[in-house]
Amino acid sequence: MPGPAPADDAPIPVGDAELVLVPEPLLRALARGEADVDWGGLAPPAHETLDDLPARIRVSQIDADPAVRPWLIRLLVRDGRVVGHLGGRDRPDERGMVEIGYSLDPAYRGRGLATEAARAWFRWAHERGALVARLSFDPSNGASIAVGRRLGLRHVDDAWDADDEVWEQVWEASLPLAQPAG
Repeated sequence: MPGPAPADDAPIPVGDAELVLVPEPLLRALARGEADVDWGGLAPPAHETLDDLPARIRVSQIDADPAVRPWLIRLLVRDGRVVGHLGGRDRPDERGMVEIGYSLDPAYRGRGLATEAARAWFRWAHERGALVARLSFDPSNGASIAVGRRLGLRHVDDAWDADDEVWEQVWEASLPLAQPAG
């Protein structure tokens, strides 16, 4: 008999790393643009890793509905260091679709960590009812194309990203994702 499902705010294991919820005081400080913030004993990520962290948007979502918080930004922590962030844009929509965004510290790119983290987060989301995984990215972003392919997602559409004012490729697959070969 399986045990109870893990708490929504529990860390999500990712190999030798984990995805942990951004502590709310830290998220709010980042949303205010504060540079000197308390990382709770963790070594902070490179500044460019934080450049695309949508803290203001996520704080607004949490203020409107605190229960959405576990679906949003998580820190990717490895050996006591924040090496990136990953999170959903919201809960599953009417199709059961969830979309993530992510960023890795440059020193940790090219090691498969983004793929592992995305796979772990999508597994977590599927355990909570999500049915479709989605990534959207600039078509010139070869690293994200590789992540999408390794996850088993397929290019299904092109869409205008009004926030970033660019056309993006939309990649999707049904959940659960197939496990990697080997």
